[in-house]
Amino acid sequence: LLSRRQRQMCIRDRIKAAEEAVTENIDGVPAVRIKGKIRRVFNGSIRIRKAPSWSNDAVRGAAAFTEKIVTHVMEVDGKPMYKTLDGYFISGDPKLVEYIEE
Repeated sequence: LLSRRQRQMCIRDRIKAAEEAVTENIDGVPAVRIKGKIRRVFNGSIRIRKAPSWSNDAVRGAAAFTEKIVTHVMEVDGKPMYKTLDGYFISGDPKLVEYIEE
């Protein structure tokens, strides 16, 4: 178990990280810059989108990738979405992908 001091330090560190988060607008959607990757946990293909939208018009295709480097996380219509290093958008649904921080 963590001591009271250790818990306070953890809370302080999380608050500091949130305050330092860089927020940008991507196609009108607020997005937080992150450093990490997503790993596919779904046993199948996942839709790749060309814009931060759940619309079928935004779907570029589908891929069964193992991991992808991500640069941003955002909330689109109440659901998480990641922007990949190669400029595409992928659902952040934990049934589909897991985030691994670097």
